[in-house]
Amino acid sequence: MAHKSLLMVLILAGAVSISGCGESENAGVATGNFVAEISGTVSGRVSGPGIIRFLPASAGNFSAHPTYFFIADDSGVRELGITFTIPANTRPGKYQLVSGHPMDVGKHFEVRVDRSVGDRTESFGFNTKGTLTIEAIPVDGVHVAGERVTGRFDFSTQDRSGKEVKGQGTFDFEGS
Repeated sequence: MAHKSLLMVLILAGAVSISGCGESENAGVATGNFVAEISGTVSGRVSGPGIIRFLPASAGNFSAHPTYFFIADDSGVRELGITFTIPANTRPGKYQLVSGHPMDVGKHFEVRVDRSVGDRTESFGFNTKGTLTIEAIPVDGVHVAGERVTGRFDFSTQDRSGKEVKGQGTFDFEGS
């Protein structure tokens, strides 16, 4: 009888352990490592774990681009999000944010604010003015995991029709 009770306890303990395996991939990741306030045409708070991705150069006749990083509050569809484009080989410093030509992606320090509205996304990334201060960033795209990414920003940018948003915030997280 004691063996049956012990077996039942082990089965229940195993079931409880397995049920925790279905958590989201961000479980255990602290939120709020990328925080910003957005005001203007769109307003709200952006808060996420922070992500950094390295995009290697592509060679093509029409869409070639250099290597670059992007830093964002999170990935995927979200109500309000911020993404920075940062040229490779960037070192700590203060950089001017601009609106580069779409064919020049990765060559300039740029920002885009996206807002999900139903099944579409409104983007703000034109006539950008402001600064991005980088305090820590990976040296190269090969060694991103575990590297600290830290900085702050203050900018204004517009959508295609001239509606403006302003953003101010900080980020401090480790690459994964």
